[in-house]
Amino acid sequence: VHLSSFPEEDKSLLNTQLTEDMKILRQIVEAAHSKRKEANIKLRQPLSKLTYFGKKLSQELESVMASELNVKTCEHIENPKSVDKAILDINVTEELAQEGMARDLIREIQQLRKAQNLTLNDKTNIFAPNWPVKFERQILTGTLSVSITKGTELKLQKINEVNKSS
Repeated sequence: VHLSSFPEEDKSLLNTQLTEDMKILRQIVEAAHSKRKEANIKLRQPLSKLTYFGKKLSQELESVMASELNVKTCEHIENPKSVDKAILDINVTEELAQEGMARDLIREIQQLRKAQNLTLNDKTNIFAPNWPVKFERQILTGTLSVSITKGTELKLQKINEVNKSS
């Protein structure tokens, strides 16, 4: 393998427009990440909107950008009155805050699952001091759990353990 030559590249297969659009997307994403950092807002915290300037990107690339930045929508403005590449709406509404809390809780539960050596086949019950009720279904689905119950601290109980004690 180490003695083999790499094949010659075929430049006719390159999509130069997509390459240029991805460069623009990366610049916008970097600017928005910088704004998040300045505002001290974690990436797990969803935000409502990103407004970007300059060239309009395709719907597919806007979707990639929204996912990368954890924003609900991307809006394009052709002629900016700003020298910025992007403006990030950093207003965290109550609903966005609850969604962020749900994502943090999911991350904590996933860490507990890993610490307990649980597999994808293992279903659990969650015990937690509090959680955003509106996002309960998302928490259960995201953690392969069956139920979430009020408890003094965050704990997981494997379903099999419950059945054995019944």
